[in-house]
Amino acid sequence: MSNNQTDEQNEIQKDLGIAKDMEAVANSKGGKLLIESLSADIIGNIERISSGYDERTLQEFISLAAKIEVNLDLYKTIAGATENKKALIKIFKDSLL
Repeated sequence: MSNNQTDEQNEIQKDLGIAKDMEAVANSKGGKLLIESLSADIIGNIERISSGYDERTLQEFISLAAKIEVNLDLYKTIAGATENKKALIKIFKDSLL
């Protein structure tokens, strides 16, 4: 990283490197399988909530919601890596102006 770059630009470049790595994961065979698995888990947990809502305890609802949240966060991180990378490139270019 250049000494002429601001701390913000250095941070954007660091984030861009992470986004590129996540994009590589998303485009790999294993990454695609992971995205499919996460999607199936999310849908499965939503179905568990909707099909058994009258029999579930509050703790079960909380547990299922937490599983959905974790899987959805990971899904968005991996599946959205290309869009994140594009956005970071634009932000970096704008910071150079």
